[in-house]
Amino acid sequence: MTEQDRTNRDWFNQLYAEQYPLLYNHACWYLKNLGITGGLTEELAHDGVQLTFSAAWQRVESLREMAWVNAWLFRVLRNKLSDLIREELRLYGLRQRLEAAQPGAEEDGLAEVDFRLLLAQHLTPEEQELMQRIYLNGERPADLCREMGLKRSALSMRLRRIREKLKKYLD
Repeated sequence: MTEQDRTNRDWFNQLYAEQYPLLYNHACWYLKNLGITGGLTEELAHDGVQLTFSAAWQRVESLREMAWVNAWLFRVLRNKLSDLIREELRLYGLRQRLEAAQPGAEEDGLAEVDFRLLLAQHLTPEEQELMQRIYLNGERPADLCREMGLKRSALSMRLRRIREKLKKYLD
């Protein structure tokens, strides 16, 4: 590792340590103001901040020279959150289309059954359970992490992969 690489890594680690709490709190506030509640707020906020820092790492040298690094981070965070929200809306939109296609589906729970069938056709049993617990039961990802003995980043990665599988189907 060169001296420049070490300097970049140290600068980035300091930036991460200082800015992560601010970006995470801002993301939670932003999502709640948009009406997103429950465990998804925390999950989307965490994912948004991680994606923001991933983008920052790819531009670490140019960021070190930038005067307004914080403004750049917050702008990228908003863009990443918008992308994540769009992905989530696809899942909710699918559920709404299922409900609309079946008169009385809300009362009978048929849309939920169809959603479970969709999950069963495209996901493993473990993935199905995870999606049902978050999207149908409204459980908080932080609680699932504790129960499953997973780090938050591991659960986020699992959810991202599951959403990618479903996205292929929805597209």
